[in-house]
Amino acid sequence: MSKALRRFALPVLGLCAVSLLALTAGFLTAAGPADNRAGPPEAEAPPPVTAVRGVIQQLNGDQVTLTTSSGGITVRLAPGSIIETLGATTTLHLAVGDDWLNVGAVGHPQTLFAINGLVVISEGPAP
Repeated sequence: MSKALRRFALPVLGLCAVSLLALTAGFLTAAGPADNRAGPPEAEAPPPVTAVRGVIQQLNGDQVTLTTSSGGITVRLAPGSIIETLGATTTLHLAVGDDWLNVGAVGHPQTLFAINGLVVISEGPAP
């Protein structure tokens, strides 16, 4: 064997030995089929509906039947449920110091925001 071949063969053999050692260690420490009992993750349940928007069709005690954009629905109200209403108003109906005004807006290239909705809360902030 020539001197140049020995100089090249020794590092290659060393690299092969280290690779074989790493492969053996990985094989010996890998989890087998008995260790993988968790199975696939379960699908998460959808969150409960907390807000419904629709037109009231019928009231019956604690049940309200609505027509929504996705069809009819009957909702049973829990005791103490908060019911919000939306309706047209003017600045003449606003009370200084008593009403809150929430503004909905979207980004706009010429101004920072473009207002697309106003909501008046007549009873002040919720406790």
